[in-house]
Amino acid sequence: MKKTDQVNEPQTDWPVTFEQVEEAQLRDMLKATPAQRLAMAEELAALVMMAHKVKPVKR
Repeated sequence: MKKTDQVNEPQTDWPVTFEQVEEAQLRDMLKATPAQRLAMAEELAALVMMAHKVKPVKR
């Protein structure tokens, strides 16, 4: 397929405003299974623990 052909393909409906993006993200979060939610919580907890271990840089 040529690059010019790709331009003419129909686009999916992407959220373009802040409110539409926020609503789309909330809907995606509601679709997550309990296992996916637990995995996200564990990943966030690990990130928080890493952030607490970092020493601030003196300027």
